[in-house]
Amino acid sequence: MSSTIPSGWNVDAHDGNGSSMSGTSAGAGVWDLDVVVNTQTSIACVELPYFSKERPLQGTKPARESLIKLLTGMCNDISPLNFRDETEKDRVTPDPYYKVAPGWSTLSGGRRPYIHLAPADFVVKLKRAASCVPMVRATRVFVVDAQGNKRQVTVDELTAMDIKVQAVPNLYKQASGTSSGAASSSSAGSSSLDVLNIMEKQTALEQQIATMKALMEQVAATAAASMATARAAPPAPAVEPTPPSAVVVEEEEDEPVRVSGRARGKRVRDE
Repeated sequence: MSSTIPSGWNVDAHDGNGSSMSGTSAGAGVWDLDVVVNTQTSIACVELPYFSKERPLQGTKPARESLIKLLTGMCNDISPLNFRDETEKDRVTPDPYYKVAPGWSTLSGGRRPYIHLAPADFVVKLKRAASCVPMVRATRVFVVDAQGNKRQVTVDELTAMDIKVQAVPNLYKQASGTSSGAASSSSAGSSSLDVLNIMEKQTALEQQIATMKALMEQVAATAAASMATARAAPPAPAVEPTPPSAVVVEEEEDEPVRVSGRARGKRVRDE
């Protein structure tokens, strides 16, 4: 259990004064309940009995459970106290509400917590419950202002301050935005070279695409011009088939008939 002072919503927690416990053995009246109220958040934190190596008291767990049971009965069977550690149940994820509600406090659990009771109402009930637990010696009340200054007050003074229950902001959302911004800024320097290389590759790719586009446009223009020329040209005349050439047969001239001498003599006689 930590003796950390609960901070305001925008104020870092400071180390506070420990309780005035003394002795190493269990017995009546050995534990002082210190209640620390932050006036800015209206959250009340209380240091319930717990066992530690520095203070190995016996009976701290039964005393703590008795206090919580008595308080629960006073609050319609709903415990007004919730324990919050530096990390969530996974023991890894930081709890953003720990700085405003360390340890046992009136801030509920969950990712959308709320404040159970106003500080004065809680202290009155806590004192009544503590009077029934023999281990508790006294209940002391402290208030912390917006600057983190802590001072002890009486119950009447706390009541006169009339601290109302405040709305609880979403610290999970703020923590997410802060971590994202920090991660972005830390990785900006290391990724600058990668970004430059990507830009250079993108420029070269754009140039290749432009060259291919120009080539495709040129091919398309040439094809379009060829098609236009083909449409504008008159149709070629039909070529009639050439008939087969006439075969001219030249008749051979008759050779002159040669008349023999006997025939000529006979023809002369006949005449």
